[in-house]
Amino acid sequence: MVVVYRKYRPQTFSQIVGQDHIVEVLVNAITKNRVAHGYLFVGPRGTGKTTTARILAKALNCKSRSANSAEPCGECENCKAIGNGAFFDLLEIDAASNRGIDEIRSLKEEVRVSISQDHWKVLILDEAHSLTKDAANALLKTLEEPPPKTTFILITTEPEKIIATVKSRLQILPFKHLTLAAMTKRLTQLATSEGVNVDQNVLKAIALNASGSMRDAESNLAKVLSLGKKSVGIDDVRQTLGIVDEHVAMRFVDLVLQKNAEAMLDFLVNINEKGIEPKAFLRTLLEYLRKVALLSLAPKAKKELESYLTKEDISIIIKQAGELKPAEILRFIEIFLQALGDVEKYPQSQMALEVAIIKLLK
Repeated sequence: MVVVYRKYRPQTFSQIVGQDHIVEVLVNAITKNRVAHGYLFVGPRGTGKTTTARILAKALNCKSRSANSAEPCGECENCKAIGNGAFFDLLEIDAASNRGIDEIRSLKEEVRVSISQDHWKVLILDEAHSLTKDAANALLKTLEEPPPKTTFILITTEPEKIIATVKSRLQILPFKHLTLAAMTKRLTQLATSEGVNVDQNVLKAIALNASGSMRDAESNLAKVLSLGKKSVGIDDVRQTLGIVDEHVAMRFVDLVLQKNAEAMLDFLVNINEKGIEPKAFLRTLLEYLRKVALLSLAPKAKKELESYLTKEDISIIIKQAGELKPAEILRFIEIFLQALGDVEKYPQSQMALEVAIIKLLK
């Protein structure tokens, strides 16, 4: 299987997708010689934090980069070494498995020793929220008095777990979920590069299933491309990824609102005949109900959903949210969450959904 996200991983700032605000800050810092000694890359998984950190390391150490440009050449000795993971002045540490004070003390010593005075020492600390309190405090001392030409890049999905004193020494750059349009555009480029014709609706389905994570979208595209077809349809995607079209959940919620037991049971028979597994349907339904809940409780959540849903879909969700009280939505979620956990308990997995319908109509 082609590992798409590795094969086509961005190598320059201009190739980074959906994080223009981050790119602008870093490009300005490099071209104006104002690179911070410490950054905190914050944001959801799969949005390009580690990739961006490596590009920054390349830009700082590129031998051929012009003074008025931030883009690494990708061809010089340093760029290639960083690309191959063989650049001694780039340290990448997984804090989840190197979280103690001893590891940080050892790291501090490494940071102070540079292979070349011409190099920037760049330390990328992934899962930075995993550091123990003692380890974070040990790191803080180095952040307060960093060696020259050294920059720390802490990466996290949980910034609230990083102690305030460490945060105060870092420039915080917030990465965001990618928009549906940006993801679909990127997937189109990758499919074209692989010589495969994929319909835009198919690519949109792959993007929607990734919930704003470009890495997940690219991994899912790779699974679909592994079918070896020159043209890929929506059924290929659903079968390969186990995706249930969210519109199926949308239609089911309409039936729930109508409290039409017969129609709901017919609906279950229909999706069963189409080969949709109860577990897959329930997962999609729960994710859809989350969106309904968001718009019911906080209309401002519409802005978040607009980044990866169509206007038509949002209008339907708003309508459904308006017909339900928050307590009702919570009840629905609890019933279907229970059904998801009970699927394996019944002689037939479909019974979990049928029992859920009975509970709904109580």
